[in-house]
Amino acid sequence: MRDTAFISALALLMVIFCCGYAAGAERNLLQSYLTTFPPYGCNRDAQQSRFRLSSIYTVMGNRVCMTAQVVDCGKPGSACCARNIDMYKIELDVNKRCKGAVSGVTVNGLPALAPTFDPYGTNESKAVYKLTVSEWLTE
Repeated sequence: MRDTAFISALALLMVIFCCGYAAGAERNLLQSYLTTFPPYGCNRDAQQSRFRLSSIYTVMGNRVCMTAQVVDCGKPGSACCARNIDMYKIELDVNKRCKGAVSGVTVNGLPALAPTFDPYGTNESKAVYKLTVSEWLTE
């Protein structure tokens, strides 16, 4: 049951890249900061990303296995499309009640390292499940 709750809470998958951004550049209002995933400034345009998580994943007990891949960038020339940009972290927007529902994650067969679960939002009603990728995905 806990796996089902976690899986249904994966409403949005987002890969965060080591793309530089000015601190607070996209924080227009405190309210949007508290309700928008992820809860800090970043480039949210999927067309400016070289990486994708497959929508197909497997669950074995409390372990989730995902696949990430390098794809053609939809907006060549943008900063996040540069070949020197690596994928080093995956962040999932989850329901705060799902804390502890997942005991491990693998990406491309390798374990994700040091997962964290950080509540955010008004009354900390949401959470970001952050996974450091054990081996950077590059082209």
